[in-house]
Amino acid sequence: MVECSKKYRLRPVVAAAVICAVFLYSGIIPAKKTCFYAGIIPKENVTVLKGKVVSNPVKNASTGSYICDFRTEYAESKTKGINAECRGTVRLVLPPAFVEAFFPGKLYSQSAAGSPSGSGAVLCDTGAVLEVTGAFFRNGNGGEETFLAKNVRQLPCNTTLFGKISRFRALFRLKFRRIMFYWNEAGGLFLALISGIREYTDQSAADSFRRAGLSHILALSGMHLSLFSGITAKISHKTGKKAEFIFQFAAIVLFVWFAGLSPSLFRALLCSTITLFCSMLRIKSLKPLDILSASFLIHCVIFPADAFKTSFLLSYGALLGILLFSEFFTRILIRNVPPSCASAIGASTGAQSFTAPISIKCFGTFAPIGIIATAVISPLIMFFILTGLFSLIISFLFPFFAPAAAFFMNLVYTVIIKSVRFFACAPAFSF
Repeated sequence: MVECSKKYRLRPVVAAAVICAVFLYSGIIPAKKTCFYAGIIPKENVTVLKGKVVSNPVKNASTGSYICDFRTEYAESKTKGINAECRGTVRLVLPPAFVEAFFPGKLYSQSAAGSPSGSGAVLCDTGAVLEVTGAFFRNGNGGEETFLAKNVRQLPCNTTLFGKISRFRALFRLKFRRIMFYWNEAGGLFLALISGIREYTDQSAADSFRRAGLSHILALSGMHLSLFSGITAKISHKTGKKAEFIFQFAAIVLFVWFAGLSPSLFRALLCSTITLFCSMLRIKSLKPLDILSASFLIHCVIFPADAFKTSFLLSYGALLGILLFSEFFTRILIRNVPPSCASAIGASTGAQSFTAPISIKCFGTFAPIGIIATAVISPLIMFFILTGLFSLIISFLFPFFAPAAAFFMNLVYTVIIKSVRFFACAPAFSF
């Protein structure tokens, strides 16, 4: 009886996460408003804002505009001569003509003069300092403060170390866009999987991923961090445990720095970091559910607004479902399915047990075929990423290999897309 009670007893960190979730999602703890403007100039009179971009601009598929978080520092009124300092972070909507001026193959890239100071060009990424002209409007999405920019001007980036690092990152991501542009459709998918940049992902392919219940594969998450961490571990395994930990931690931090802090990727970073520290300190008492619970608590403290974002709910829900139910489903499937397939499908089914209600609530649809599709497509995606990284290295060392690398990557891409479109033909439930 004592052993049984110990087995099912809720561990302290798990209990704390459960209590936090109950208070958070029941409304007892009010959601913190993250997008707000505060200044002596009323927001209805503001026509100019100056500040810093603090999130990667994401393209809105329906409008074509780019949306990012913008930390305000200075405001000007429509009444001439009135200006003042301000604070707060607002949701900034940017016209594509400014953001895409440097992007290869885009309509607006013709307007760029070939350098960040070119007319009509804005090197817009996390850390960019901008002056935007426009007006506030309330978009109805939880009352978020949103500023619609009609004109954008790049301001000199600060000369601090962090300013220089942000500038380097923006230029690096732009260079990566230009390299991947020559890989055609394969480059677009590789961009999305490595950097979260989806402007070059074929829209019909993205729709097929969604209809097949595979949207989570395009979202940067634990799968990507595990891949980079695993590669680093293989390379550095002879350097000693402590050095191997440092290399692994550096690899995942660099990847997150390059890709940007989305809720799902930050969850993966927290879980990976806790796991690495426990491994280095040889702490074996901490279970995977403890690590996920600790990550949830830390995440809610650092970025409380993320707790209500769809990507946050799907990310934590999928991993929680895998930890709680994958073994149960695997035991049922293993009677009629080979062990390797049973394990993959069992994990996918466990994930769907939590994410399906969230998908129905947020999107009004549920694609059951995603359970099987995930088990089939995930290994192909892992192979695609590994092949892409190898092809990049070889292409840099031996430039003459670049055309062959692009051809092979598009061949693998074709296999993936045809497989995804096959699963996308399965019916989905709409609610």
